[in-house]
Amino acid sequence: MFGGAVSYVIGNVFFFRALVDGGLAISVNAVQAGSVWAGVILGALILRERPRREQIMGAVIIAGGLTIIAIGQLSTPGQLWYEGLLLAIAAGVCYATANVFVRLVQRHRAALYPVLACAAAGGLVPLLIVTIVRTFVDPAGLYTGLHLYDVVVVLVAGCANILALAGIAQAVRYSSVATVNTIGSAQIVFSFVASVFIFGETVPLLMAVGLVAVIGGILVGQTVRSAAPTRPTVR
Repeated sequence: MFGGAVSYVIGNVFFFRALVDGGLAISVNAVQAGSVWAGVILGALILRERPRREQIMGAVIIAGGLTIIAIGQLSTPGQLWYEGLLLAIAAGVCYATANVFVRLVQRHRAALYPVLACAAAGGLVPLLIVTIVRTFVDPAGLYTGLHLYDVVVVLVAGCANILALAGIAQAVRYSSVATVNTIGSAQIVFSFVASVFIFGETVPLLMAVGLVAVIGGILVGQTVRSAAPTRPTVR
């Protein structure tokens, strides 16, 4: 439940605020970078899962690729872009923290659905309380400008998010948080692929270079060195 509260409440509040202050380009890429590096560090500190040298190298390459993508998307940064950057990184740390706690539970016993239920309760209960309080205190400010289309879009996005959380919860059962968060950064790549094939958008050269760097970082992070051959013992 604590992991759900950290992810749903704190992480989402940080991320939405980052979108306002820093814009989409900075926020989306910074939250991925924060999640990747927090997964590596927190996995080592809390779960005692020491990252391999390849994972650290992959995280560095991914962070570089995300930076290139952000620069390629950036037109005119807002005055509070640095606050958005810090908030987005903090949101990524919150998401990685939630994954660490899910991994901590799943590592001892397989409990996918109870873990998802507790995480949802830990996040939704505080949000529901805040919504009820805001409804009585400032109903006009809470619901002004809210249309049916917005509600439907948010519900569809929520269903997709549930599937994503279920996949992550299952993935951290079998692999380290550093590995899962590193591979999860591929969502940036898939979003651009979808924008090209579904919406017919074009990808600038600088952003394409960043995408290639992200893919390269993921591949490097999953590389496993073969053990050195042992010499036969001479008697």
